[in-house]
Amino acid sequence: MSAFQPFPAATANWRTAAQPTGEIGPGVGVVPGEGGAGEAQPEAQVVDRRFLAARRKDVEQAIRSAERLCSLTDKLLRALHEMRRKRPRLDRRRG
Repeated sequence: MSAFQPFPAATANWRTAAQPTGEIGPGVGVVPGEGGAGEAQPEAQVVDRRFLAARRKDVEQAIRSAERLCSLTDKLLRALHEMRRKRPRLDRRRG
């Protein structure tokens, strides 16, 4: 055995190492090639007018939200600029 071998079972036969033992660990109960990942995947989404209309609605809502955020940020920055301009104590440009 070498000086550092984090998973000694990794060197054993993968079929015997992958048998469920009740312990939680890497590879427990997983046998490559049996029960592929495709079984857990949902059916493909049909791209029709209804689906595209829903996506368009989501995108338009995101655009409106981004425009509101931009507007609010602009207003707050202008107010901060005006406050710094009027109060010499807050004006960083005047030393």
